[in-house]
Amino acid sequence: MALVGLAWTYGARLDRLHRRIASARLSLDRHLVKRSAEAVRLAASGALAEDAAAGLHEAATDALAAAEYPLASDSLGGFARQGRGSGAESHVRLLRESRLSQVLRTTLTPEVRQQLVESPLTKTQLDLLDNATYRARVARTLHNQDVASVQRLRAKPIVRVLHLSGHAPMPEFVDLDDQ
Repeated sequence: MALVGLAWTYGARLDRLHRRIASARLSLDRHLVKRSAEAVRLAASGALAEDAAAGLHEAATDALAAAEYPLASDSLGGFARQGRGSGAESHVRLLRESRLSQVLRTTLTPEVRQQLVESPLTKTQLDLLDNATYRARVARTLHNQDVASVQRLRAKPIVRVLHLSGHAPMPEFVDLDDQ
């Protein structure tokens, strides 16, 4: 009887965690798209040097174009952009998002940030970009914590023997540069 209760508890927890991962992945996707859109707006504002604005615009539009690709190839969730995708597509998406992070770091130095803060319009744009970046970082952290929890739970012998995860794929971490 205790085994049945334990199996039911683990099965319910796995199901709940799989749903949380799907939700967290959608949230992360939304925040990454928002970050890219805000980066495009900042690049188009005319407040940055021409070459910096061009580089930022290119990286942000590349990330936006890759937003149609899933963040992971595990097909967990089955939602529109997070449905079945190839490993190559998710790799392209993660590379483009990471490249945008790198361009943001090199473009928005402390000196440039100080100049942007002096104007109310660009300060607002910078705040929106920073907010989207922060929210994406938090969403990725939460997602990856849930993935680690599922992987630990699925490694338990009772979960493996009784096949409590059903046909759900093993969730993947979303590993990108989001600093």
